[in-house]
This record gives sequence, structure tokens and C-alpha cells, in this order.
Amino acid sequence: MENSEIVAKYITRVQTIVNTMKGLGEKLVELLVIEKVLFTLPIKFDHIIVVIEKLKNLKELSLKEL
Repeated sequence: MENSEIVAKYITRVQTIVNTMKGLGEKLVELLVIEKVLFTLPIKFDHIIVVIEKLKNLKELSLKEL
């Protein structure tokens, strides 16, 4: 993610890539996509990431809910 990019636009961009990959037959696990999004957010979001990881079950979380 670029520092100037809005998180919602970044997630939309990731979702577009995921949909394209799925359309090409790639099998993606939602949990891995969510973890990748959280891992690639800028450091200024670390406190939010910690809260999400503590309060939400990432296995049940969807990219849309993120």
C-alpha cells in the first residue's frame, strides 16, 4: 500500500486482484488475503491492526468486513 493511498481504495484494489485471480482459476483462502492486507498496511495503522486481531476472529472475517 502506498502511504498516500486511502485504505478503502487499497482494499478495493486488492479485492479486484483477488477476483481476477479467482476468475483465472486460482484458489485463494480469504484468511490469507486478509492477513496480507493487514500486513501491508502502513505502520501508522499498527494500533488498529492489533485491535482487529484481538477483537475479531480473522478466520470468520471477510475482506468486505475489514
